[in-house]
Amino acid sequence: MTHVSSRITRKLLIGFSATALVVSLWAPSAYAADIVTFDTDTDITLDGSAIDLTILAGSQADEVIIDTTTLTVDVDTGDAFTVVSPDDYTMTNDGGYADCNMTGLGTQIAITGPAVVVITPEATVCTEDNSDSDDGGGGGGGGGGGGGGGSPPSSLPSSSSAELEEPVLNPTGVSVDSHGNKWAQGSGVMGTSPYDGSSEEISTVEQGWLVRGEHYETVYFLPGDGTRRPFWDATTYFTWADSWSSVVWVTDATLQSLTIADPMLPKPGVVLVKVSSAPNVNAVELGSVTGEYDLRWVTSETVASTMYGSAWADYVIDVDPTIFTHYAAGDDLTSAESADMSVMKTRNEILLLVNPDADGDGLSAQDEQSVYGTDPLDADTDDDGYSDGVEVSTGHDPLH
Repeated sequence: MTHVSSRITRKLLIGFSATALVVSLWAPSAYAADIVTFDTDTDITLDGSAIDLTILAGSQADEVIIDTTTLTVDVDTGDAFTVVSPDDYTMTNDGGYADCNMTGLGTQIAITGPAVVVITPEATVCTEDNSDSDDGGGGGGGGGGGGGGGSPPSSLPSSSSAELEEPVLNPTGVSVDSHGNKWAQGSGVMGTSPYDGSSEEISTVEQGWLVRGEHYETVYFLPGDGTRRPFWDATTYFTWADSWSSVVWVTDATLQSLTIADPMLPKPGVVLVKVSSAPNVNAVELGSVTGEYDLRWVTSETVASTMYGSAWADYVIDVDPTIFTHYAAGDDLTSAESADMSVMKTRNEILLLVNPDADGDGLSAQDEQSVYGTDPLDADTDDDGYSDGVEVSTGHDPLH
């Protein structure tokens, strides 16, 4: 996510006043109306109440006023604007929208124009969803927001199975462009791009696909019920897949036709998780009845080493504290149980998938391990003052 002062939009003019931050578009003459388009998820803070909000990517508005305790949004006909409170705070507003519409990203208000809505969040955590499909605003936001604008473009079946939903890692029925990106086929149904408002064809997608939009980098899992589930981050993605090549590109209008749902969390059984501010290490399992992801505290090093070996700590990754609100509490692991070590990934294995040249020496991790025998996490394996990449390129031995 990016802060409001550094987001990328279509020529934004950001003006500051003593009491409010006004965001508007400095539009070229080619545009009939001023539109603020948020190309990335954008974090803002209401300074008077110290409440953080996130405007989701794809949101559009004629004007956005960020005051000390309020957020005022003017949304034109056909546009959509979605804002969430990651802390699940009550989203009091004058537009008739539910103030505790709880989603996987936080409490959400998805505004469809024409509407002018003043949102006054309160630092009271919502404990129960009070949204209703007939509430004032209804439809979803743009590329990063809720669904909207027409029927889903595919033959996605409904699914409520408690079994672990596995992504399709080798999708078929796609085309490949000159950059090697996989593209979904068109459906013949037209939709509106949340990126620039143009009309474009909605892509045909399949259950289990991993997809992203043309102008939005977030990757989503499609569970088969007309929704899209965003991956929390690249580390999370690589607990489910081994390569970006599994991702299918779709038109931006396709994203808007799929309702955003709970985020994808690290895959159960692949890593152990903790937050940096707490010492507890947890295994993650899929609840056999509820289908929720259960956190199971590994209560001792003895249990950990028995289950995962003496290098058990290598499988631990730190996750954002807000992720923990999406887990259910499972039974503590007070004694060792069986673990499938064949599917587990170490922290360094995932790091090298996220960044194939993590040490910045100009050699890929794959080549360092399989060709040169160098350390993919040490730019100068032999500590001679020359990087592995320099030694290889000049014909020297990077190991001696």
